Amino acid sequence: MTKTDASVLNELSRLEKQAIVVEDFDEGGDALQALAKLDKARAREVALRILREEIGDVYYQASAFDVLYGISAPDAVRYMEAAATTVDPYILGSMLTEIAVDSGYIEHQALVAKAVPLLRRALASRTTKELSAIEASVKHFEETYPA
Repeated sequence: MTKTDASVLNELSRLEKQAIVVEDFDEGGDALQALAKLDKARAREVALRILREEIGDVYYQASAFDVLYGISAPDAVRYMEAAATTVDPYILGSMLTEIAVDSGYIEHQALVAKAVPLLRRALASRTTKELSAIEASVKHFEETYPA
């Protein structure tokens, strides 16, 4: 292993640790974004870990979902299948927004077609009070995918 290889591995490990052992959510989010640029597979695992282990607050978890969707939409949709009805409304809002924004991308049409009914069920399972916190995301989703 060259000195350059070792320094890259050290940087990847540092970013991973900073994203998982969160002391500052902005720095953790920046670390996850940087990790996504350098090593998508590793960032995917870190984002999934943040979501599954509920690391950080719901805003941090929502940003981890955004990163996950950006680097691996299929994994993000699988996460939606498992968690859309139970995650915090703010994370659900992130899911709704990502799918609504992605509506025009032909390469993701199969994933979007799979996610829309999942998200409709998730919305139906929530109270009006829960959804009021993510009203803009719900509206955007419903305007993009009218029932």
